[in-house]
Formats: sequence, C-alpha cells, structure tokens
Amino acid sequence: MTHPIQTTLLTVLTTAVLAGEVFAQSETNPLTRTRRTQTPAEASADPFARTFRGDRIQLVLKRSTSGYSGTLRFGDQDYPVTARVLGPSLRGSFRANGEDGPFTAKLTADRMTLSSDGSEFQLIGDPLPNATLRTTAPKAGLSFVQPSGWSIAEEDRGIAYIAPETGHAMEGSAVQSIHSLPLNAEERAMTLEDLTIAMMDRVFPTMTLGKGLKISVDLPQGGEQRQGTTTWYEVPMSIRSGEREGRGWLGVKPAGDRALVCWVVGLAPHTDTALKAGKCVFTSLRRIGTTTENR
Repeated sequence: MTHPIQTTLLTVLTTAVLAGEVFAQSETNPLTRTRRTQTPAEASADPFARTFRGDRIQLVLKRSTSGYSGTLRFGDQDYPVTARVLGPSLRGSFRANGEDGPFTAKLTADRMTLSSDGSEFQLIGDPLPNATLRTTAPKAGLSFVQPSGWSIAEEDRGIAYIAPETGHAMEGSAVQSIHSLPLNAEERAMTLEDLTIAMMDRVFPTMTLGKGLKISVDLPQGGEQRQGTTTWYEVPMSIRSGEREGRGWLGVKPAGDRALVCWVVGLAPHTDTALKAGKCVFTSLRRIGTTTENR
C-alpha cells in the first residue's frame, strides 16, 4: 500500500524557537500548573536494568530471579550475560566460545565503567525515568514519567511540550510534544499505519519549532512496535535546522476514542539521548480525565 507522504519534506514555520526558548517569554511560569505524584513502580526504578552503550560495545540488562540477565555485544558479536549487584557495582560473566568471561561494572549516575581481564570500557546508560516524578498535564489530559533533566510546559491549546531544563547539556537541541487527540468513527477503524498518517497531518501544523525546521519523513522505515500488551506505530525522521542536523521520532498509539501521540526532535550532538528520552515519555503516557485540545 502506497501513501502520498511516504517520502515527503515538510517545513515548519511557527513562532517559537527550538526547545530552550519555548515559553521563555511567558509572564507566568507554566510549570506551576503541573502536578507531580509518585507511583510504586517509579519509586523502584532500577538503574542497572536498561541499555548501556559505548564505542563498539553495548550491554543490555534486565532483572531476573537471580539478579540480571541480558546480552553483551562487542563489535558484531552477541554474548549472553548474567550478573549480580555488589554494592554500587555489578559482578557477572558473559559466555563466549563455551567459556565464561568475568566482568565487573561500576555505575556512577548514567556512566558505567565495565572491566574485564584488564580491559576497561566506558558506557552511557539510556535515560531512566525520574524515579520520583510522574507529571500530570491536565489540559492535555495526560500523565507520563518525566526523564531526569527535562521539564514540562503547556500551551493554551492543551498540547504539552517537554524540553531540557535550563543549563542542561541538551538545552536548545531537543524538544518533545505530546498529545491526546480525539478520534472519529472512521479513524477508530483505521489500521495503525493509516491512523499514524492521519495523526501526522493533525500534529505537524501545531508544532512551535521555528527557524524553518525541515523534516524528512520516511514512513516505510516505520512500523508497529509492541511492549507487553501495548502496541504503537513509530516513524523515524531526518531533521535539519540551519546548519545543524539530527533525527526525529513520532509515536502513535490508540487509547479508546483518542490517540496518544509523541513527537520528539533531537539535534546533533544530542540526538540519541533526546530520542531515548522521548521514548521513555511515550511508553509511559496515560490518559487522565478530559482534555481541552480541539480537533
């Protein structure tokens, strides 16, 4: 099935500039209109249970009954891993050529130092949700787990914007918008791919990302994703803002008579970190109450 926007170029020309200056001119602080609560799941966020990436090395860990299990990728080879916590570190082993190779991994914030047989590697962990912060955006009708170092603001139309806080390394390089959009009967019957196209048509004109941001959308590279019982459709994008390049990501998931949508943009050199933070927000999106956002 071919769609007219499978490869298209959109130019977004609106009033605010990227990320750090959104709402900067507001006379009142919109952050005071958000409410924060802690959930048991968020309180127990596990700093080891995520993906860590370095130069030609990647470690993926998840909780298991005996500690952690996962995969160590070095170059283009994958090795199964088991590990246990030892203070602020992990001690474990990976299976290679029928033998166990020992390693230790010390974690300081998001930075992991992995050591094995005298070799040492530096890895950075994917963003964790803030373990104590679930933010509510009442006008957008949404709540979500807020990544550390990001904050939320709301516009009158009910769209929630999330950007790195002042002084954050990514300030001016990243921004997210999240939406709870009403669906008519025809849209509720659509496939996820067709629904995503419909939501893109509605979301892009609302973006406050000035400076002639150019977005190249390649729909064929998107596809359905699943996590537990939740299914969504995601679309990657290429981004250019002046001389700066980066990538974007849009996710759409149905939620009854509404679609939950997240659009995130990250400019180099913070593209990967921004997109990971965007997926953290999107996968934790929940509907709350009612929304004032119009069609």
